[in-house]
Amino acid sequence: MKLETHCHTFGTSSCADTKNEIIIEKYLKAGYGGIVATNHFSVHAYNGYFPGATHKEKVDSFFAFIDEFSAMCKEVNIKAFWGVEVRTPFPKEVSGTEFMVYGLDKKYFYDKPLFLYSQQELFELCEKTGAFMYQTHPFRRGVVAGDPNFMHGAEAFNGHYHHPNNNEIAQKFCKENSLIEMSGTDFHHVDQPITAGIIIPDDVKDESQLVQIIKNREYTSIRDEQTYIEEYTRYRNSR
Repeated sequence: MKLETHCHTFGTSSCADTKNEIIIEKYLKAGYGGIVATNHFSVHAYNGYFPGATHKEKVDSFFAFIDEFSAMCKEVNIKAFWGVEVRTPFPKEVSGTEFMVYGLDKKYFYDKPLFLYSQQELFELCEKTGAFMYQTHPFRRGVVAGDPNFMHGAEAFNGHYHHPNNNEIAQKFCKENSLIEMSGTDFHHVDQPITAGIIIPDDVKDESQLVQIIKNREYTSIRDEQTYIEEYTRYRNSR
């Protein structure tokens, strides 16, 4: 089945503006059998979009968004998985340096905010627990590529048409460092074309199985480079 690996659901950040029912409809029409909800876990999202006064309440809210989206997917027979896009601490002049994590047990979210972990600390947590961690859009403008020794993979193709993602450099980075090459649409906006994902066995049932499929590289990437370039060019010319 075709699986979206990078999708932000409605109401979880300032940039995710597409209602969940529209997201699901778009992916069904595009022939996808599954979606990974990968909402931001950053200072901005945590303080501005996760309801609650305490850390526990905010983490509960993060998972409530996932549960809501998953229930809606189940109604129309599309598989829902979840991950988290963590923005790690970097100098103030650097924006958007983020790492995707799949398969991390929910209990670790309650220890301390994930955005307080350094890249190395987050990777060590993933190694200890069997989770999978990769850097998203590592060569997007305003992003610093992380240390390849402290990640399992990187997004070799990011299809978000609002950004110059420099995917060709990301692909070279993956190959030079023997990193797992991920591909994701980075879906946020209602007019955004679906350009990426992976193809996996259709009997994958949960995040644990998904992590093993990816770590074993038992998947095929979806990369619609032409549509991404065309839409990026159109978007920049309209600004």
